[in-house]
Amino acid sequence: TTRLVIDQTDTYTTVSFCSKTSKLRTDNFRLDMAHLTDTFPTAAIIVAGLALASAPSTKHRWTFQITNVENQRVKECDRIAAVVDNLLALGVYAKERQDGLEVFVGDHVSHERASVHVRCHGDHRLAMSFAMLAAVVPGRV
Repeated sequence: TTRLVIDQTDTYTTVSFCSKTSKLRTDNFRLDMAHLTDTFPTAAIIVAGLALASAPSTKHRWTFQITNVENQRVKECDRIAAVVDNLLALGVYAKERQDGLEVFVGDHVSHERASVHVRCHGDHRLAMSFAMLAAVVPGRV
């Protein structure tokens, strides 16, 4: 199984995965991205990649919440809404929050979806983030 590890200090945030023989952590994660707001789509996509790559039979559920990125609603597009809309289209359950979003992992994920054309709204950060997902889950994006 794979474990999500988040290390956040005042100066950096590291999100990584490690393979373990033990069960996936049962934690729900909350990541304050106030100092890295422009990179929130990448963090959301990393979690979506884990959700889509997980076995369809998994019954483990956890959530990943990104907070303090409300300024991302007034960039090239409303990035929070755009990320959530695209994740939903891909079969990953996500929900907008006032200051960010929440991604649900586990049996919330639809593994039955066909390939999806991502709507980037002319926003290069969304295009780059979803390009990463296309590399991790070929044929889905």
